[in-house]
Amino acid sequence: MPNNGITRDARYWSDDMYMITMLQTDAYRVTKDPMYLTRAATTLIDYQAKLQQADGLFWHTMQSKAYWGRANGWVAAGAAELLIDLPAGSQRDMVMNGFKKQLNGLLPLQVSGGNDDGMWRQVLDVSTANPESSCTAMFTFALVTALKNGWISGSNYSMAARRGWLAVANKTNASGQLDRVCPGTSQAPAGTLASQQQFYTSIVLGSNDTHGQAPLLWLSHALLRPDCPGMR
Repeated sequence: MPNNGITRDARYWSDDMYMITMLQTDAYRVTKDPMYLTRAATTLIDYQAKLQQADGLFWHTMQSKAYWGRANGWVAAGAAELLIDLPAGSQRDMVMNGFKKQLNGLLPLQVSGGNDDGMWRQVLDVSTANPESSCTAMFTFALVTALKNGWISGSNYSMAARRGWLAVANKTNASGQLDRVCPGTSQAPAGTLASQQQFYTSIVLGSNDTHGQAPLLWLSHALLRPDCPGMR
């Protein structure tokens, strides 16, 4: 671990902000050693500085500057989990500010009307991109977690969360299989923003992919849990 507290394995892909934060947060939940929360928060704050844009949304990577839906979903879900346990202080304030900034950037991009009402798109700001379920479940999980713990309030957030849940439910069949899910993918190749956006929009979405099934379970659990462990 270098002196700045960021692991040498940090690659500055937004995906990391679920993988790293959940690993460290779960380590804290098992050991109660705050070192793990400090590591996670330090890394997330650095990722916010490097990847989060003025509108609150995140590039996929330092190379790929498209607003890929699930990349942003990883950040939103990871931040929500971390904030449940992160204690009061400057790190919590910085993580929370970036988290709320992202949620505010997401709200106007939620699909409105039609069969896909409440969804978010494979590339968030490309109106022709297909609505995608895994990022929709992740954003709704983050919204529900934030609302239940009192981090945000207002009908704009609660209605977005309700519409997100209904959208995910409508894309889930009787066997619990979620449709319209992006499979695993790498970063877009170097090129123009348009070519990078096209890289993600051209990916064929599928059904019963674990990238979507897990967020569906997180969201369902967030809606059902009676406790609010992150309330401050």
